[in-house]
Amino acid sequence: MFRKTNEELDLEGLDDFIEKPSQECSEEVLKNGVSKVVNVLSKNPTAIMTIIANHSFIPGSFLLDDLAEKMNKRNCKEQLGKLFDACTDDLIQACAWNLHDLDRCMNAIPAYSDSIMMKILSNENWTKKIFDSAKNSAEPLTEIEEKYPAYKDKLTESYNQYYNPSFSNKL
Repeated sequence: MFRKTNEELDLEGLDDFIEKPSQECSEEVLKNGVSKVVNVLSKNPTAIMTIIANHSFIPGSFLLDDLAEKMNKRNCKEQLGKLFDACTDDLIQACAWNLHDLDRCMNAIPAYSDSIMMKILSNENWTKKIFDSAKNSAEPLTEIEEKYPAYKDKLTESYNQYYNPSFSNKL
């Protein structure tokens, strides 16, 4: 299948739009920027993911959260589903460093929160990254269980497997 290159997609100014805080975007900038994002998402969502993942000083979760807000203002937030479909692993790698990042990632597209959480829980490194983000690795477990009670058993199982192996051996 032929895939258009970044030059053919006209990515000029896209990184500036993605990094510009939504509250600083005029209606015209928002309209044009979101239109460009939707176009790129339909042809090469990896280009958007590359901008989000490789920003030199703004964390990916902040860029994703702000992009979701911009898309929501233009009533097309669901278009971000193309980013999640094409780049879930890269998105988790770039955007889920701690509990707050996980929240931003899951709130960007709530319809994908289950698949995001299940992917994180199926990967030891990603799960540990969330738990290890606090001084006490049990703190994120408690907070995640409160925010996402549907995952309590799986979270507890993962926590015990990685941080309390003697407990998980008894199960």
